[in-house]
Amino acid sequence: MISSKGLNISLSIATSLLLLFCMPSQAAEQVVITLSDSPIQIIRGTTLFKGVLGVDLKKDDIIETKMSSVQIEATDLILSLAPETKMYLLKLAEPGCAEIILLQGWVKASNKKSGENGCVKITSPLFGVLFENGASIVHVSENKTDMFAEDSAQTTTALGERGKAGAETKVSREQYATRLAGQDIKVLPRPPKEFIAEMPMIFRDQITSTANRLKNTKVEAEFIREVEYQDIEAWLKSNIAPRSSFVNRFKPRLKDANFRKQLDAQLGQTPDWKNILHPPPPPKPKSEATNSAKSNY
Repeated sequence: MISSKGLNISLSIATSLLLLFCMPSQAAEQVVITLSDSPIQIIRGTTLFKGVLGVDLKKDDIIETKMSSVQIEATDLILSLAPETKMYLLKLAEPGCAEIILLQGWVKASNKKSGENGCVKITSPLFGVLFENGASIVHVSENKTDMFAEDSAQTTTALGERGKAGAETKVSREQYATRLAGQDIKVLPRPPKEFIAEMPMIFRDQITSTANRLKNTKVEAEFIREVEYQDIEAWLKSNIAPRSSFVNRFKPRLKDANFRKQLDAQLGQTPDWKNILHPPPPPKPKSEATNSAKSNY
């Protein structure tokens, strides 16, 4: 016979287990388009989508703003993008530092987190930027990258032709850093007039969240088509893209004859694609190789 004490313990354990299994699992952090003048382009996997206000973005999405100014929000992090900007969402909603790759254009990042899991990394073709609990403005143009440490001290890291990290340079709050291809990073006490003049007007004010007005709104990205070579050419040739993952990601598109032809013409002899587009002949069977060797005598 079970004692009343034993029964109470059993009921307590059962109740605890029931509550554990009935508790809702923690929802994954969302990354949402919260402002957009017009539709943007999203490359997800090998597919091209149209992104509008309220669309959730995913890890490894490639964003092209076209003619639109865009705001993207995750918890404690807001990204403001100017028109004609190309950006790769390497990591935003996962634990650890947020990471984006800026191939072209302007981004302003405002981050309220700090510590090991609170930093933001912005990688551009010429240097990377790392900061916590602050704001940074980065501009990438042909053969030049500029950065304004609007709020908080930041660290820049020079990058080589294949993205290899070089020397670090500290940039204090409100200082400006710039680098031309083939040169070192230069730091100035203030951004030059030319940088301020070219900077998008929306970057002059503090970024504020607009996510609340989209609460309980769910919008799906609209399918357009499968990617064509010209959609991803700049990324495939970049020194900062995750090249090895791009090979596996876009290899299925080689079934399209036109995609394969264009890729082969541009990158067919590169280490990333040569063995895939032009695989070496399989080794000869051992017996055949032995007979071939004997015939040479």
